[in-house]
Amino acid sequence: MTMKKVPRSWSKGVVMVCTHERSPESGRVSCTKSAGGGLRGWLKDRIREEGLRGEILAVTTGCQGVCPANGVTVCLARAQAVGDAEMLIVDPAGDREALWGKVVALARMEGG
Repeated sequence: MTMKKVPRSWSKGVVMVCTHERSPESGRVSCTKSAGGGLRGWLKDRIREEGLRGEILAVTTGCQGVCPANGVTVCLARAQAVGDAEMLIVDPAGDREALWGKVVALARMEGG
């Protein structure tokens, strides 16, 4: 099979929420324990409610290489500028509105 380019389902950007889960024996923190999945669900609902479906996509990822003691790792990337992606540590409850502000700004960026 040859790789094939396909159209993406979003036009402006993608929000990548870590939901990596380590085993309890590892002794290390993980974003699943900090509610990464719940944060992604909230983002999906909010994207739909605010009419940004098709512009912004919220997805779960495995480990993004940043493992905070508290919070969830989130990466925001514009459609045409992945090199400019912004990596954040987010309190899944306390930072929701601030994160949402960044998602809206991502949707409004020129050059998608």
